[in-house]
Amino acid sequence: MLPLWIITVVVGYFTIKWFLNRLEVGNIDDKYVFITGCDTGFGNALAKKLDGLGFHVIAACLTKDGASELKKVTSERLTTVVLDVTSTQDVKRVMEEIDEMIPASKGLWAIVNNAGISGSILPFDLTAKEDFEKVLSVNLLGLIDVCIKCVPLLRKGRTKGRVINVSSVAGRFALGGSAYVVSKYAVEGFSDGLRRELRCQGISVHIIEPGKYKSNIANKERLTKEIEHAYHRTSPDKRDYCGEEYIKKYSDSLTNYLCNGNPNLEPVVSAMTHAVMSRFPNRRYLVGLDAKYIFRVLWTLPVCISDFLFCLIIIPPRGAK
Repeated sequence: MLPLWIITVVVGYFTIKWFLNRLEVGNIDDKYVFITGCDTGFGNALAKKLDGLGFHVIAACLTKDGASELKKVTSERLTTVVLDVTSTQDVKRVMEEIDEMIPASKGLWAIVNNAGISGSILPFDLTAKEDFEKVLSVNLLGLIDVCIKCVPLLRKGRTKGRVINVSSVAGRFALGGSAYVVSKYAVEGFSDGLRRELRCQGISVHIIEPGKYKSNIANKERLTKEIEHAYHRTSPDKRDYCGEEYIKKYSDSLTNYLCNGNPNLEPVVSAMTHAVMSRFPNRRYLVGLDAKYIFRVLWTLPVCISDFLFCLIIIPPRGAK
């Protein structure tokens, strides 16, 4: 039996953590939050939720239609801007607009880097350099560019703000070697380094790591067509090596896995909201039962075991040719 003092320390730790986790920041109505990727999905839902809570939300959408639709269902506090995070000029323009709309004595309270794409989820034999460039330009380089230009606006306020970067469990456990996985691993590394560097400036950095959720990124029909297109564009020797039968098995296995996620986005939106509102937000937010109880186990197990389990469940065996 454990000594009483150990039990007391453990219970005390979790009690204090539970209490601190529920403390929220005050004066919500004078705080400005900038969110990217608000046309649909997590960003769209978060913009609506924070607007309803009383924050001044600046919602960046990729399209004018997305911005217009969001504005129809939100209050006058919410401002929409059209932003392509892959365009440095676009990011610079939007940051200048935000600087002008925020009162001189205030800065941004939070940046939520949510914009992202899945790209083509392909077996390595069918990938091209361009597949990686397309995804990295949005998921990584766009996120970094927003941080570079937004962090000075966080410093303007007397109360320093926070950066919230949306990653994925795929940034902690590689689901194949796709460009999406590479981009999310890079987001994790960038966020960890940025957090340690900005800590002394009073700016905190937080990472959202969702498991499988049925957002617009995971579209089975689109992913299947992209795999088929990649198969037919590649060289004859690679097509011969892979074979249509294997590519179909790969496509069915991966798309069924990725696209059968939880349709309820609220747990992810709640984690984002906590990162914005909490006085003591978590450094990382694992969201979803699969993230907490499957992937966390997989990246803790010895690599030989996690590799075996992943290949057994997700990647179909290649038939002898």
